Amino acid sequence: MRKLIRIIKEHQRYPLTARIFLILCVSMVAILTAIFSQSYRRYNRTYLSRITTHENHVVTQVSQEIEHQFDMMVADIRILSQLNELNDYIATGDTQLLDKIANEFLLFAHSKPYYLQLRFLNAQGREMVRIDSESGHAYKVDEKHLQNKSQRDYFQQGIQLENRNVYFSRFDLNVEHGQVVVPYQPTLRCATPVYADNETCPCGVVVLNYNGAHLLDLLERMQNIAQDTLLLVNKDGYWLRGLNPDDEWGFVLPQRHDKRFSTRFPLAWPHLDDSAGQVVTPQGVFCFRSLHPQLPESVLNAPHWFVVSYLSDATISRAKMASLEHQFNMAMILLLLAIVPAWIVSLFVAEIIHKHHELKMKVNYDSLTGLANRVLFSDRLEQLLWASERSSHQFAVLFCDLDGFKAVNDTLGHDAGDELLIALGQRMKDLVRKSDTVARLGGDEFAVLLANISSVHVAEMIASKVVDQLSQPVELNNGRAQVGGSVGIALYPDHAKTSKGLVTCADQAMYEAKRSGKGRYYRYDQITRQYSAEMTKADRFEREHDEN
Repeated sequence: MRKLIRIIKEHQRYPLTARIFLILCVSMVAILTAIFSQSYRRYNRTYLSRITTHENHVVTQVSQEIEHQFDMMVADIRILSQLNELNDYIATGDTQLLDKIANEFLLFAHSKPYYLQLRFLNAQGREMVRIDSESGHAYKVDEKHLQNKSQRDYFQQGIQLENRNVYFSRFDLNVEHGQVVVPYQPTLRCATPVYADNETCPCGVVVLNYNGAHLLDLLERMQNIAQDTLLLVNKDGYWLRGLNPDDEWGFVLPQRHDKRFSTRFPLAWPHLDDSAGQVVTPQGVFCFRSLHPQLPESVLNAPHWFVVSYLSDATISRAKMASLEHQFNMAMILLLLAIVPAWIVSLFVAEIIHKHHELKMKVNYDSLTGLANRVLFSDRLEQLLWASERSSHQFAVLFCDLDGFKAVNDTLGHDAGDELLIALGQRMKDLVRKSDTVARLGGDEFAVLLANISSVHVAEMIASKVVDQLSQPVELNNGRAQVGGSVGIALYPDHAKTSKGLVTCADQAMYEAKRSGKGRYYRYDQITRQYSAEMTKADRFEREHDEN
């Protein structure tokens, strides 16, 4: 692996490939961030609607199941109140029938283990038959342990009912001998009177003690599909199933009397009414449904509770954070999956750019020195002409030809000559600004474009430096070489106003510098003045000759 990485790094296009790859990665990160940020914002906008819809569905299911339990209790107690053995006992008063009644109750208790007690109380409120159930085992309570329940509300209300009517007491904790049974046994009691034929007054009451833990276990099971916590609250705001077991049954246990839903969530409590809905508060979201079973009119005191799904602010925050983590993980997975394709694309693009660069270099740059070639020089000269015409700026064209270069090739070889050209081209490039152009036109000929010069003196100063630098010795691999240079200067617009004219003027000035002794520079206007002077002298000599 390290060897592969080293080979990649040594590849000549590695820096470009790495830059393209980095750009692609940054772009992908930016795109994925934008996509998943939008997705996260959309998730947050719809989260509350989705979660409340789900929780309302859960609350509805719980309410329907609890209502079904009430329907079942009404049907069961009516069945027990119509037993033949019970009717025979009411009609005859034969105590031997009590054992048969107990046996029927016992069979019933075995088939319905969610009842804690099945009892028959006489008209005075004394238990005549009692079946208790503990841990799924039902048994008959001995006669000596039977109690008088005449003071309990379920008897007092039940004995006053008409035939087949049913009374529900409040959902509370089981009490024996005046004390709350420990551990607590949540109990829901229903009672119905038993009438003898042609009698207008009941002869007793059948009582069912429903195991409230079975009802609360239903909420516990439904808790698995709820997003947070399912609560059960009575109409007075007391907890039947709360956030904390120590808060429950405050209406039974004096030490918990202040433990209410209404005190824990004062902003949400006023919004719980006889319908269903949701309440959003700083403490969280509450999806609720009023539980008031629609039982027949013959059923009295049906419970009125509230089933509440509570989504705490912490739960909502965790859900949003989980969504954010999911979005981040998905983005990371997509990014990792895209790395290899991105690297391949980077190699492909780098290859195209490199080939384009090579083609551009071949077309516009000298392959030996890396300087601009004649094509690029001509193009930049045209651009400079166009810009100078618009701005009225002055610029100069310098032509340079090496003096004594052929001798270097003959004595040291062509490789040394190439090495010399590279070194001198670099010297010339170091003398000018970045906005200027140094070009190799071919062989040992060079050209310089000096843009936006203030006066001819600037061109002369650069030309003087070029002549000086070209005459300095150059250390080569095969020895030392020393040549000279002749430079011609043409100025725009003084000497010419076209690219062809400027090139011709600079070339003529350069040859005049060579003809005048080499190792110097000449301006084109110096040639014209010298030519004019020579012509004037020839004309004068010719006139004098004619006069003689």
